[in-house]
Amino acid sequence: MSRCAGWFLGMLLFAFAGVAADRPFLDVRGETGRTAIWVGDRFHYTITVVHDSQVRLVTDNLQKSTLNLEPFEVLDLQYRESPAASGRKKLEIDILLTTYETEPREIEIPGFNLFYFLDSTTAAASSDRPAETLAVPPVAIVLRGTVPENASSIRDGFSTPSVPLRQRAARPLAIGMAILALLLVTPLFLHGKKLHASQELARRRKRAEDELRFAAGRLAARPVDSEARMAEFFDEANQTLRSYLSAVSTLPTEGKTPRELAKILANGGSPAAVFSPGAARDLVEVLQACERVRYASDAVAAGKDQHSGVVERLRSLAAAS
Repeated sequence: MSRCAGWFLGMLLFAFAGVAADRPFLDVRGETGRTAIWVGDRFHYTITVVHDSQVRLVTDNLQKSTLNLEPFEVLDLQYRESPAASGRKKLEIDILLTTYETEPREIEIPGFNLFYFLDSTTAAASSDRPAETLAVPPVAIVLRGTVPENASSIRDGFSTPSVPLRQRAARPLAIGMAILALLLVTPLFLHGKKLHASQELARRRKRAEDELRFAAGRLAARPVDSEARMAEFFDEANQTLRSYLSAVSTLPTEGKTPRELAKILANGGSPAAVFSPGAARDLVEVLQACERVRYASDAVAAGKDQHSGVVERLRSLAAAS
């Protein structure tokens, strides 16, 4: 009986040794560079597999788009193979992870499966042997909370720092000084703006007076020996005086009759204040003369009657400006 038992035990040991000899060496480990993270932190999760040389790991499916490690998001995945001690090989998988979970707790990076084949030249299995599975174990990591413990809202647990008395008093003082500076600067700004407008008006008036003197001399020397030249003379005289009046007094003259302009100038206020009574009268009389010649049935005869008076008043206006 004891002889049979010894024979049976020997057969079991032989079978177990054969199975053990047929199974290759495989060691898989996962680790992170950190033990705890905040929400949104990025960290590296490294998986190291050391195996016998006859083991051929499948790496075709190691892609960040296909690897599901929820509640973690896979941002990047890289791997490399290198030699290891005792003629073995090593596969290192580096995964960049993050998570947006907000509840503080210990959470696990889920485990997943790797696959491998045994080379048919060294393994006892046949060439059509299916892929073997190698389980990567889960790894725990602590997720820190951004809200203090025992806080009913996100504002609880944070005390407002006290402000020194000097700083509290400085704020209204600074506001008062800013208001005072504004009150002082505003009149200066308005005065400067008004002064600039006045200077601009003076420059424009000087240009208009120079143009009037030049036009008066040119019109006095122009011949009016034909109906066309007579019409050109009075048209230019009319346009010259209207441009002068508009530039000097900012009075809109377009579309206004001499009678309407005379009423405005007769009021004595702005813009009539820039003209003396005599200059205003000469200006209106020249415009009326130009209008009479334009609508006269005999423009030549009317122009001859008005020509000398218009030239004389233009010279008077140019001399007074």
